[in-house]
Amino acid sequence: MADLDALAGELVTALGITSVSWLQPELLRLLADGEPITVAAIAAATSRSQADVRSGLAGMPDTEYDDEGRIVGFGITLRPTPHRFDVDGRSLFTWCALDTLMFPLLLGRSAEVTFPCHATGADVRVGVGPEPVSMKLYELESTADRQREDAVRPGPPYEIAEKKITALVGVTLQDKALERASLAAHYGLALSWSPLYLLLRRTTSLPPLVAGLGTGAAMSAIADEWMTPALGFSAPNRADPLATHMRGVAAHLVFGLGVAATTEALWAARGRRP
Repeated sequence: MADLDALAGELVTALGITSVSWLQPELLRLLADGEPITVAAIAAATSRSQADVRSGLAGMPDTEYDDEGRIVGFGITLRPTPHRFDVDGRSLFTWCALDTLMFPLLLGRSAEVTFPCHATGADVRVGVGPEPVSMKLYELESTADRQREDAVRPGPPYEIAEKKITALVGVTLQDKALERASLAAHYGLALSWSPLYLLLRRTTSLPPLVAGLGTGAAMSAIADEWMTPALGFSAPNRADPLATHMRGVAAHLVFGLGVAATTEALWAARGRRP
């Protein structure tokens, strides 16, 4: 139990569930609108007093402000940098290249990511988005399979996981906070699995395509087919129709190929290879 408590504590910390957990997700959401943010706007969005907002911001020293005291950066920044992602017709910026891949997923939006190639100086562009493959495959399933899956599904797996993890440390999340923490956990797991691709490329002779498919297949087998049902985050494997499992495998294989494409693009942009 001690190890589980320690793991839960690390995950809660990684998700920003601290004394200002009510502030950080809303701040990112407001910054994604592409305009400087006032303390009054944050107070209205979080249903907190302006004094609470100022107190919370005081504990976030990396926050960027403009000359009028409005917030223009916290992870996502409105100040141009070499690392940009375009979402909903707006250009947003980050402090490093990896953040441009992470924040669109945490926001649940599709985006075009742009960063400079280290070798040539030319822009490298990569498209990212929130699970379009899985959603499309679900739409193609038969009505009977979808009804069976919906009937046995206890709820969104990452929402169930988030509730169980935060309950271990006495934290209760609801509504938007739970939704955003669940989304962060979902894509946090995906990002944490990505180093497997680097390991395969650096320690074996596997080409990018095979290493990418291997990364996706491993995540599907271990995280999706084993850990998720074993921990009670989803229905038992035999309860779901075969189409559900095939959709999961296909989506994870595409994820692995996405990791491969992104990693190879970043290596090329920085003039590095495995």
